[in-house]
Amino acid sequence: MKKLQPAGGEDAVERILEFAAKVSRAQQGASLGAAGASSAVPASAISGAAMQSFSLEIGIEIEISAEIEETIARLEQNGIAISRTTIAMSQRVRIGISVSGGLQAAQAQPQQSDPLVLDLNGDGIDLAAVKSGAVFDIDGDGKADRTAFVRGDDALLAFDANGNGRIDSGRELFGDQEGDANGFDKLSRYDTNRDGVIDQDDEIYSRLVLLRDLNGDGHVSGDEIVSLREAGVRALRLNFQNVSASDGKGNSAGEAAVFERHDGSIGNLVDVKFAYEKGA
Repeated sequence: MKKLQPAGGEDAVERILEFAAKVSRAQQGASLGAAGASSAVPASAISGAAMQSFSLEIGIEIEISAEIEETIARLEQNGIAISRTTIAMSQRVRIGISVSGGLQAAQAQPQQSDPLVLDLNGDGIDLAAVKSGAVFDIDGDGKADRTAFVRGDDALLAFDANGNGRIDSGRELFGDQEGDANGFDKLSRYDTNRDGVIDQDDEIYSRLVLLRDLNGDGHVSGDEIVSLREAGVRALRLNFQNVSASDGKGNSAGEAAVFERHDGSIGNLVDVKFAYEKGA
């Protein structure tokens, strides 16, 4: 326990009051950043951030005077616990500050957003973890996220809804980004003849594309974007089953159906919940 000389008692309690004020401001919405960081992560950008609690106890020995009594009263009015122990002609004043339940650690926790993924090579769906995935607005809120992503021959099902020649965000994938329960529900909107299948009889079939990351660089370009026909996919079945699977990287499968190839074989079409860290 650090001891302060009696003459410094007033300065000590003033510093304690200043510290208490900073703690109070932190509880009202600031997030704790790393020491020396230029800016902290906004609390609004943190999902599931770990709650932290701490306590501080300071012991000082001072001679009690009317002025000190007044200062102690101010501390107690600010919710700071004070205990006293008489030692000879002076008193040891123990000042405790305890704060809990209101501070968020500025470390984004992964969320999930679900696009439809095709297992084109039939060896199971292989996804990169969040940190080694891609930077892409997976949740469609206009901000780039750090997200898990497909690898190898596995592909995201996408639709250039605004016709600008690129896939801008998760709103042009098939998942929950626009309020649908899952990717199959969103895709079913385009089943114009209501036969439970998306194929060449549905207008959207020719506009659907598959996005792959063949070289694992976290970007999709060139021959990594193909049409359903180019990929040999004849139809996408909408009749899904609920499944439960996880890859240990924060990604999980929620629903699964199949797609049909032109040669008559089938493959897995899965609504995968990608782990992602929300962009600020």
